Amino acid sequence: MRVALVRPEQVTFLDTWDAVGLRATQSTDFTMDDVFVPEHFTGPLVGGNNIPAPFYHLPYTATGASHDAVIIGSLEGALGDLAELAATKRPAFNPGVVIGEDPVFQEKFADLHLRTAALAALMKQTGRTVMERALAGEQPTPTEWFSYTGGHQHIHHEGVRILNEIMTLSGSAGLYNSSPLQRRWRDVRCVSQHVAGNNGSLRRLGAVLSGQEDVR
Repeated sequence: MRVALVRPEQVTFLDTWDAVGLRATQSTDFTMDDVFVPEHFTGPLVGGNNIPAPFYHLPYTATGASHDAVIIGSLEGALGDLAELAATKRPAFNPGVVIGEDPVFQEKFADLHLRTAALAALMKQTGRTVMERALAGEQPTPTEWFSYTGGHQHIHHEGVRILNEIMTLSGSAGLYNSSPLQRRWRDVRCVSQHVAGNNGSLRRLGAVLSGQEDVR
């Protein structure tokens, strides 16, 4: 598979990105008609590298780390939204208190906070490990590499679960279009449909950890 670079004015963009989330990305389709692309504007999606920088000597991965940042940033924003609700939202059948005074709410909120922090730590740790290998002119071990790419998959799936639970704690307040919480919920659900979050690397990591060889 080869990648071709073309100028925006050479294509016709189609208004197809009518999606539930990530609306601002404008990930529209486009068409090209009789466009010539010089060979030097093309290249293989994977394979050889002619950029003299350590990062580009790592194996190919489909934008996983940048996707992780979207997930974690959305979760941190949603936790901030939930903190605001905790200080102001009153249960319908117990309006004398705010939900942040409820011990059950408090424990669930703390759990979600720590699970989000754990995802951020995983992203940083696995990324640092493979980058240190690259800077040393080495290739990551299979366990290191599939921990990195499998971490992308885990962050996507766990991010969806965490945000679902945040939405549940928010009650009806998070459902309004005026609430940023529902937008974050839709965005995380949408970004988790990407191949970066469904790359098969957890299975590969499990195979490596189980002693299987020639895992790719």
